[in-house]
Amino acid sequence: MGNLALTHFHLGDYEKAKELQTLVLQKRTTLLGQDHPETLRAMGNLARKYSDLGDYEKAKELETLVLQKRTTLLGQDHPDTLIAIGNLAFTHANLGDFEKAKELEIVVLEKRTTLLGQDHPETLIAMGNLAFTHSNLGDFEKAKELGIVVLETRRQLFGDEHPHSIRAMHNLAHTYRKLQKLKEAEEVEQLVTDSPKLR
Repeated sequence: MGNLALTHFHLGDYEKAKELQTLVLQKRTTLLGQDHPETLRAMGNLARKYSDLGDYEKAKELETLVLQKRTTLLGQDHPDTLIAIGNLAFTHANLGDFEKAKELEIVVLEKRTTLLGQDHPETLIAMGNLAFTHSNLGDFEKAKELGIVVLETRRQLFGDEHPHSIRAMHNLAHTYRKLQKLKEAEEVEQLVTDSPKLR
């Protein structure tokens, strides 16, 4: 049933996906209990369906519950707990609460840096998310600082043609434009243009 919900999601039928995901959550809660990892996964999936439909308050409610339960059951440093923190941060950003999103994203970045290292792809995603939030808060200098680290590390790890590197280039160029540093923005954009895959 969860796979069918995912199919409806990919077809753009978010209401049907939400309906099916609600049934999955109800069944898993009944059969496995509300603290079972699969029940919490179903709850997180339902939160995403609410988010897709623009009901960020309901998504926040479910994601907060998932985070509380995962923290209690798995601990603060477990990968599933960090995913829950990141999902809640994303929802706070969608609600326009960028300060709360920043607070949560800092936790994710610090823990991923400690647990996985600064060069790990998951750490770089967390750093990129935090840079984006700083940009939404108007702190373009901090966004630039983080964006440079993300871009340089992704280029070293993946090369210039990898989609993650190209996304980091676009994000950094956007930040430079916000800072009125048009020469730097153009230089970063030139890296994208010079990529053989994009010619």
